[in-house]
Amino acid sequence: PVMVVRDLDMVKDIFVKNFSSFVDRYTLFDVDPPFRDNLLNLKGEHWKHVRNIVTPTFSSGRIKKMTSHIQKNAKVLLENIQHFYETVQEVELRDLSSCFTLDVIASTGFGLEINTLKDPENKFATEARKVINPNPILFTIILFIPELTKIFSNLGFPILPQKSMVYFAQVVDQIIEERKRDGLHGKVNDFLDLLMNAETEEGHEEGRELTRSELH
Repeated sequence: PVMVVRDLDMVKDIFVKNFSSFVDRYTLFDVDPPFRDNLLNLKGEHWKHVRNIVTPTFSSGRIKKMTSHIQKNAKVLLENIQHFYETVQEVELRDLSSCFTLDVIASTGFGLEINTLKDPENKFATEARKVINPNPILFTIILFIPELTKIFSNLGFPILPQKSMVYFAQVVDQIIEERKRDGLHGKVNDFLDLLMNAETEEGHEEGRELTRSELH
């Protein structure tokens, strides 16, 4: 059974005043790690611990530092649009905006310049599309019968493509190791860098740092 709250005062109480009593989210379907350990899927004390470490990451001051990544990608987007205009080429706006979005995600999230606008089939973009666009038939079945998630996963049909998830986990691991080795930690101003700061700073205050799985 599902209860839908329509009273706005009650909604405010749930999300603000009594938020600490309603921390757990409904899990639509089970997923394999590392995605299982994100804030949307964690429960109870585990969720509270990770949230307390990660919350300072999303302060307005820290997020503003990432605007340079967005501006840089926006400049490349405008240059491409100008080129299409000057050469009188037809443009598929959906593909153009999709490439721009992936470039922004890669730069603000991981500090990567993948330039999908010029190379739409690069490895990062290709794997990201697989995650964003799962098998529609499988997704629909699991949406209506979530209990089948584990069965499909055990049969080799996970809701999220496992190879793609492993790829992104490896990307994160590689970037973390490179930044620690080259002394770039704290100098890149992207989400991963902020989470690395949270892992060490807020993690010490909380008594336990983020695990690598939680960091993914």
